[in-house]
Amino acid sequence: MVNTLRIRILAVSLLLIATCAKTAPGAESFPPIGGLGDACREAKAEYRPLSEIDLEVVRDELAEAFERLDGRLSRDGENGALWREFLWCDRLEDALQSESPLDVSTLARIDKRFTAEQEGLNLVWFVDVHQAMRRYRSMDRSIDNPRFQPTYEALLDALAERVEAYASEPTADVAVEIGQAVGQLEDFRQVPQLVRAIRHHFSHPNLFFEVSADLISAGMSMSVDETGPVRDVILGADIRGTGHTTGQLCVSLVPDADRAAIDMVLQTTTQSQNIARKGGVRIYNNGTTVIGTQKSVWLDEQGFSTMGAVSQATTRTTITGIRSDRGSNLIEKAARRRAEKQQREAECIGSLHAEQQSNRRVDQEVGERLSQANAAFVDKFRVKLVGRKLFPQQLRFSTTEQALQIVGLQADASRLAAATPPPELPDGSDIALRLHQSMVDNFAAGALAGRTVDDQQLRKIVVDLLGEMPEVLEVEEENDERWAVSFDRDRPITVTFAEGMLTLVIRGSKYTKGKTAYPAMNITAIYKIEPAAEGFKAIRQGDLQIFPPGFDPQSGDTLSTSLVVIRRLLERRMGKFLGEEIELGSFVVPDQWLKVGQLRPLSLAAENGWLTVCWEMASPGHPAGSNP
Repeated sequence: MVNTLRIRILAVSLLLIATCAKTAPGAESFPPIGGLGDACREAKAEYRPLSEIDLEVVRDELAEAFERLDGRLSRDGENGALWREFLWCDRLEDALQSESPLDVSTLARIDKRFTAEQEGLNLVWFVDVHQAMRRYRSMDRSIDNPRFQPTYEALLDALAERVEAYASEPTADVAVEIGQAVGQLEDFRQVPQLVRAIRHHFSHPNLFFEVSADLISAGMSMSVDETGPVRDVILGADIRGTGHTTGQLCVSLVPDADRAAIDMVLQTTTQSQNIARKGGVRIYNNGTTVIGTQKSVWLDEQGFSTMGAVSQATTRTTITGIRSDRGSNLIEKAARRRAEKQQREAECIGSLHAEQQSNRRVDQEVGERLSQANAAFVDKFRVKLVGRKLFPQQLRFSTTEQALQIVGLQADASRLAAATPPPELPDGSDIALRLHQSMVDNFAAGALAGRTVDDQQLRKIVVDLLGEMPEVLEVEEENDERWAVSFDRDRPITVTFAEGMLTLVIRGSKYTKGKTAYPAMNITAIYKIEPAAEGFKAIRQGDLQIFPPGFDPQSGDTLSTSLVVIRRLLERRMGKFLGEEIELGSFVVPDQWLKVGQLRPLSLAAENGWLTVCWEMASPGHPAGSNP
């Protein structure tokens, strides 16, 4: 199967090269945003009839996706074997190994297994196979289909209207329609340059997160003041003593456009009183060791990385006395002459030992914390999101001397991102989040679109992603009956950030309580941002709006009995989650960051599709509750 796949990939590569060569990335130019509508209409003339080569490309994509799934299930032992049986993997493997065209009716039956309401089928390995089977069946139906070209032209006409509307007023609903149309064009390998042009204008990064260098320095820098034993062997002398070390760990950001770069510099001075024993002679001395230790840490989308610490030390000693175990003045004088002669060499060796010890200590202490941080980032964030196909399409880390910055793009082949750049930040921000509504919409779609989730599964999803269940999501159960919601396939949850208002819409295509099923309902909550005594608050405008899709409450129509029942149930259940007020107040970062003190809200704004939330340090360097 592998060899056959490689041969096919080589064969169809000529088609892909020919398509891409016309528009090399470095030389490609796009029409202005105001000309996208006309570009869509003109693209009707670029219609390319589909052929068996197109079908082979999709077949190869399916084969590659199945190989990834097969490898994953093979590593999962007995559980993987059960999945293989449930998904009819043997039938799919036989079909892919055959030289005959794939039977679309067989693919349809297999695909029903991949779209069953079975927990785990939302993982990336299953989703990739399902999507590839869907593309193959669509491509197979479209080849030599006389209705395909008229459908293609109608799609471009509708797309032209939507991109023109979106350019003047970007809304979530139109964004979904454009994304779906672009995804269809890409699936059928039509007008790739137009697809890239639309994404060029409407798929900018939709997440910007920034932490100031001042906050990082305040949270990570620390003073050193400790007393401990001195143990060493220099030039054959066994040295014992007590040292008092004082100093400062300073943390700063290093400009780096490709990753977040953090430098830690530990400057310490150790004053020690020591006794060196050798050959029945005790040499008493006072020592001063000044050490500078530097360690660099980097963070990118793969996690944390570092290199070994590097130190430079200088040791100076003063001999304060020499005693012989025998009490011989002659021996003591000889020992003093020898000690004074070797003093500089001993200081150099002591400096080297101090550097090595400081390197080991810093590497160990930073390494332990870094290991914990990396596990949290990789295991609890990256792996979980990648496995569910929720990891951002782009996630870039960078640093300037002033801030650590994270820029993300959450989108996929059928979804757009931000159409506009983020708003400017207010001066004085120490933590700043700029979130475009498309980030929330796209993440929710990837996690929940078309899924049926009961209350226990929802708790598991939230805990997996956040590590704990937020208090606001804790709902007291009225009885033991299980709740479940089947989310809309296109827009399960959407938000709108505009004109100082936050609008949240939850779309359920079906609700279930116990054994009773209820029809589709949309739940809408609208909040207005207002200043508060300590920060900001979002105040809900009126009651929750809970109506069937397309229902106009002003029309005079009435709801059926079953809709009235589910409406009341949802009002009670969602009332706590979507409360009347949501406060944005001060907070304190826990653990070693307590010394930063309170972070108080600086701004909360919702404009032009962007939500901006900023905090500032209330009193840098002073713990919460203390007096500066």
